[in-house]
Amino acid sequence: MPLCVKQRATCARRVLPNCRRRFVRACRYTSIHRRSSRGFSATPRRGRNMLATRYKACALMIVATLAAAALVLGRETARSSPAPVAEQGGPAKPARLYYGVLACSNGGCHNNPTSPNQKDILLCAYDEVDIWTKHDKHRLAAKVLSGERSKQMAKLLGIKGDIAKEPSCVSCHGVIVEDKNSVHESFDPQEGVSCGVCHGHYSDWVAQHSAFLQRKKWRSLGRAVKEEQFGMRDLWDPEKRATLCASCHIGNAAEGKVVTHAMYAAGHPPLPGVELATFSDAMPRHWKYLSEKPANVQKILEYDPSKSSLERTELVVVSALVSFRESMKLLAAQAEQGAEAKEADRAWPELAQFDCYACHHDLKSDSWRQKRGYAGKPGRPTMRAWPTALVPLAVLHVGKANPEREQKLASELRDKLKELTAAFDAQPFGDAKTVAIAARQAAQWADTILKDFKTAPFDRAAAQHLVVGMGKESKLRLLDFDSARQFGWAFRSIQGELDPKFTANADSAKALKELDEQLKLELPKGQVEISKDFLKDALEKLNNYEPEQFRRTFERLMQNGQKQTRKE
Repeated sequence: MPLCVKQRATCARRVLPNCRRRFVRACRYTSIHRRSSRGFSATPRRGRNMLATRYKACALMIVATLAAAALVLGRETARSSPAPVAEQGGPAKPARLYYGVLACSNGGCHNNPTSPNQKDILLCAYDEVDIWTKHDKHRLAAKVLSGERSKQMAKLLGIKGDIAKEPSCVSCHGVIVEDKNSVHESFDPQEGVSCGVCHGHYSDWVAQHSAFLQRKKWRSLGRAVKEEQFGMRDLWDPEKRATLCASCHIGNAAEGKVVTHAMYAAGHPPLPGVELATFSDAMPRHWKYLSEKPANVQKILEYDPSKSSLERTELVVVSALVSFRESMKLLAAQAEQGAEAKEADRAWPELAQFDCYACHHDLKSDSWRQKRGYAGKPGRPTMRAWPTALVPLAVLHVGKANPEREQKLASELRDKLKELTAAFDAQPFGDAKTVAIAARQAAQWADTILKDFKTAPFDRAAAQHLVVGMGKESKLRLLDFDSARQFGWAFRSIQGELDPKFTANADSAKALKELDEQLKLELPKGQVEISKDFLKDALEKLNNYEPEQFRRTFERLMQNGQKQTRKE
């Protein structure tokens, strides 16, 4: 296909509307190409010279148009957002820009897998918007706020205005616009958790990565440069990705992302424990892991197989520690607020930070809770257990090459949890000031281990070590329902990466099915709504849960996995 036909078919879609007229003018000679499709030999010499001249003119027009498009895009983003602000003695910060999905799909880049030039360095698959629009539940996050349940919640919570504009809801179900002057014309609040929420609402990187004449340079930049100078969040970093997800799926007080006990009482579905590798696959993913990308892309994105050849395994362990850290930070923030509040404000306790099912469970004589015993004073509600469930795996991973370090970290973890228990035991629901101090210290401890991960590779030997460690941990204590789910999800992710054929084994498949029946491990796929029936079924499984039954099934699963791994 002649050059200008290609350009009109592809590039004309990528520039802003006010540039398209230039493309039409640049491609007026398309009909000449069509008439001469049989080749130049059929054309007289004079005609060939005229065609050659027009080819050059067409090409020059296209280059000029592309340059103009890049300039216009720069002007558009500059108009839509304030200029970058430089900190004293530091580089300029990226400028805010609240853009919509249309900005990512209108150019034909992220919504047309057939369009890319295969000779280009492709950092993406060009089908991201299509997957997000048709399958990702985040697409429906804002729509939820217009439903009957949300309206009923607003009534019960005493929200007078439109709940779809309530900051405490929009903070997770959409976008809080901090500066209306930074809103691009493509922005649509009904798009829910869209591209910019995760990748960064900044004009600098949007302009750089989309402008035709700048893309090649952009693709060669390192991840740190893209994030620090241009504002594109480095989601290839598992800690940063897990922290972002946890801000809504656990909570972040500084960002106003908090689900309270009052919200639960009004009808907000319970937030389940999060295991990020499992949750990412259920979205479903609109990206590839670095190990799945071509070698030239791996080099640009700084992928080092010697440090992380098993990315799902790394994500399981990193997200477990991040979940613990973010839970502690949220607990500390709410306890600090409670310690500073007047008694009439009733800011503490915030019951959403406690184990829901310590209170909300059937009373049974000789129950598994009585067999397990209680860490603190009997009858006192305790903090949620699931964020701590997989933290011993992080300790195990760091200590694989250094047993002394492992023992030290394991002892520190026990001490941190004892300090938290003592703070909760100081008075009913805990002494807010003491709880805040203990929780902050626990969060800081988690940060130290995350730094250790940089020198602890996630390879096959590490994954096998983790699987064995999970087996031992599951026998040490009776796990509550949410903690058992963490073990089930983590095992499926790690063992599945070690041996993709694991589920093909009949015994393993049977044990996994039993585990799913006990714990409801299978999450609703894509945009399937969490219905009342789903919640009812989940609560029934929770009510009927027996830790001893889980332990037997999990042990069987572990044994099958280790046998198959040894055969490989």
